[in-house]
Amino acid sequence: MKKDNFKGKFTPRDRSGKPIRNYRARTDFVIPGVPLGVKVLDNNVERSLKIWKRQLKDSGKIMELKQRRYFEKPSSKKRKMKDFAIRRDYMEMLKKRSQEKECWTIMTAKGAV
Repeated sequence: MKKDNFKGKFTPRDRSGKPIRNYRARTDFVIPGVPLGVKVLDNNVERSLKIWKRQLKDSGKIMELKQRRYFEKPSSKKRKMKDFAIRRDYMEMLKKRSQEKECWTIMTAKGAV
């Protein structure tokens, strides 16, 4: 978008570049004071449902339900957490090692090699 064409107001566009009519921002669907609730505006149930699913996913409720599907012993939970921490530390160590990039120079009578 060129600077001279910029009018200061955001206009949502589809993939072909045409402006979207009857566009509603995600914040219009949110009910203030209700953490996991959405309004249905203009009988647009599909869009409200999509926003509600996104809220559930972002809050972590879906992951919690999946994890609570079966009982897991506390010792196996601890083991999983420990394995995850070991894997995370190992990946961080590999990342640091790749960023360091040591360079060695050998000095001989003819000069640096």
